[in-house]
Amino acid sequence: MRPPHLGNPEDLKPFIDVLREGGKIRLVGFLSLIGVENNPFPPHHKIEKYIEYASLPYCHIRPSFFMQNISGVHAIEIKHFNKIVVPVKKSLTSFIDAEDVGEITAKVLCEPELHQGKTYSITGAEAIDYWQVAKILSKELEREIIYTNPDPSFAKKYWLKIRGLDQDYCTVMGMLYMMTRLGTAKKVTPVFEQVMGKKPRTFQQFVKKNLAFWQ
Repeated sequence: MRPPHLGNPEDLKPFIDVLREGGKIRLVGFLSLIGVENNPFPPHHKIEKYIEYASLPYCHIRPSFFMQNISGVHAIEIKHFNKIVVPVKKSLTSFIDAEDVGEITAKVLCEPELHQGKTYSITGAEAIDYWQVAKILSKELEREIIYTNPDPSFAKKYWLKIRGLDQDYCTVMGMLYMMTRLGTAKKVTPVFEQVMGKKPRTFQQFVKKNLAFWQ
């Protein structure tokens, strides 16, 4: 897993080199990003390529945006101000629960030979916009949550100056949301169900389970 604040893929290369030198690795499961195979800008792209260059047996797990972003970095605005501050306009996101990502990753690592050389682009069962996110939150929290639809430059200044988030973290987050605005997060795939034999959790199920984060 790439640490969230790590924006330079070069920083992960020494670790990958050590894995290669050991010679006993059965599988490297790399937590990547959906659509990254066609986008060289996020650090995930170069990390994937370096794992392959190192001739390590790999499985790239490429999830869409985590539902936990809503209960994590963006929870403060929802909890205290009933607002969602995410700069993506009407773009759709096929959110996936990080618990589902954990389950499929565990399965892959427990069956290393079956998943070598595979890439799994995993999403939730549907793609929704942030107005729908706000509607679901409003229903389950029983108060009105508003999607503010901020300008990207405003959002980045807000994250840096008001929230005090790390510069590199804000840069990576801004990059990922720029990709979302371009439509890269709307794809819905059947991969999770194909591998796991069950459907991924819905956003509404996630909200019901995690109400305490916004109360």
